[in-house]
Amino acid sequence: MKETYRDKVTKISSTKNITEYNMASGPSEKVKDSSALVTQISSNKYRVEVESMFHCRQTGIKFEVESKAIIEYSLEYGNDYFNLIQKNGCELLGPIFNVQVKAGRVSAVYLPHYVCLEGFRRDKSLIKFGHFKDGNLTLKIPTETEPSYVVQKDPEFSCVAAVGEHSISIWRRKKPFSLNGSVLLYFRVVGADNKKMKEYRIHLYLVPTNRPNLEKLDDMKKTHGFNRVDKPSLTSSVYSKTNYFITGEPSPNIWPESLRFNVHTEIEHCPFTEINIPNSAEQILLHVWAKSSSETEPVWTGRLTRADVEELSGQDTERENPPEHFLDKYRSQLIESVDNVKPVLDKVMEQKLLQGEQYNHISCQPTTAEMMRRFLRIVENYGREDKDKVYKVLKTYNKSVIKRIERGN
Repeated sequence: MKETYRDKVTKISSTKNITEYNMASGPSEKVKDSSALVTQISSNKYRVEVESMFHCRQTGIKFEVESKAIIEYSLEYGNDYFNLIQKNGCELLGPIFNVQVKAGRVSAVYLPHYVCLEGFRRDKSLIKFGHFKDGNLTLKIPTETEPSYVVQKDPEFSCVAAVGEHSISIWRRKKPFSLNGSVLLYFRVVGADNKKMKEYRIHLYLVPTNRPNLEKLDDMKKTHGFNRVDKPSLTSSVYSKTNYFITGEPSPNIWPESLRFNVHTEIEHCPFTEINIPNSAEQILLHVWAKSSSETEPVWTGRLTRADVEELSGQDTERENPPEHFLDKYRSQLIESVDNVKPVLDKVMEQKLLQGEQYNHISCQPTTAEMMRRFLRIVENYGREDKDKVYKVLKTYNKSVIKRIERGN
């Protein structure tokens, strides 16, 4: 299906997003804006019209305004920023944002950071509000440092990020920041048609906790047949630009055997380790280590039982052979029976599932049957989630018809 206006514009409730994104609580939750309008301009660029507090679920950034403002912001991944941070002897602690205020004024910005503040024994003032401009990096002490954010009131914008200033040990070594990390697992069955060749394949990612665009990674893996494994993901403290080694039981085939933990990588280019395990395994144990030696404690351990594997294998089968959707299965009966079509079109249009031209083309048909035929011809190209939305609308305005079809089949 072609990208519609619905794909680009999303109504967002800041209260809902703060809860869903699982960021630490803070002053931002005291102010709510249920009318923020977000337009996704490109894969990493957004535009928001906001009147109080806004929290971007995709990227984690928050803006606080006192009156209506229009803000454009994007995630930046250029090596120039990263090299400038290194040149200044600093460390990147969160995503880099390019922010432009098109109208109004931002009274405070909340930049996500990945620093593990629990048990943090160093001076919090080492965590800075970094401002990139004209090839230079300016560091400011933020107004406040929260568990997952640096807060800057009355900020100046161009490119900004949470940046760490290194303290020096008594051996004159730079002390890196301990960061919050997560291990993400994606599972699929390979060679399911041949019992001798069948095996389980796992892709393991080591990423900063609450890094931007994790939903995009889930979608990417789904297109390649992988299901996300719901297991505890948080690691003990990890460190940027450090290699971590992956081991497993029972003797899996692992490649590569180590992953480098980075905070400055586009989601599409995040490295992962591929783990292949024979289908005879009763359980799967995985470990992530800071060193290749097993004498130390792993930073993360995960276990998949036989029941987990069977459940994931079932999901894989469902993905390969999804059940036919109600709208497709009973298309002819819907065309013949549904007579209350106009309110359905209005509601679907309101949900941005139809374009204006499509709405007009369907509405001008001489009979309700022809209107439904044209409508379902468009709907058959929708994904399952959008088809579910259409089904709910149809049932709302044609309850007796839908119930009759369901009972009869």
